[in-house]
Amino acid sequence: DMLYLPPRWSHHGISLDQECCTYSIGFRAPSLQEMMAHLLEEMIISNQSCKGEMYGDPNLKSQAGDPGIIDQDAINQANRMIRRNICGFLDDEKAFSDWFGTFVSRNKRDHPQPIALDDVEERCLDKTLDAIRDPANAVGQLPVLARVEGLIFVYTQSSEGTQVFVNAERFDLSHGLGS
Repeated sequence: DMLYLPPRWSHHGISLDQECCTYSIGFRAPSLQEMMAHLLEEMIISNQSCKGEMYGDPNLKSQAGDPGIIDQDAINQANRMIRRNICGFLDDEKAFSDWFGTFVSRNKRDHPQPIALDDVEERCLDKTLDAIRDPANAVGQLPVLARVEGLIFVYTQSSEGTQVFVNAERFDLSHGLGS
């Protein structure tokens, strides 16, 4: 049997017996809202420049006539603080690249907890990650790859090396990937 599902239709195929093979190939594109929410959360967690910084308004004028009003100077001050921190993160190519690799490699399925690997899968993943980290010592001992549902591998390359992302976890490789 074959089943075509157009974009934006979800599907989770499960073989009911040994005579059936089910393959689902696709990519769920994130919405801009989802990307921005995740990016802002990451910026809040990782951005060292804004940790401990407090809003300040040293030029606040007396508002005896209407103490509840927020004047334009206060709004502009808050806007400058937030804009400086957001732009600082976006202008940092490495920080943004690391965020994006983490974002696109995260497991998008609704698992209440991280995927539990059995002992064999755990050893295979460990061998694979060891081979990625140190390919010279992996020659002749190539790891056995085992399929783990929902496990996502992606990588980026830059002048600083290669970064591999596995289910939103980042691994730095100074030597890059082999050609």
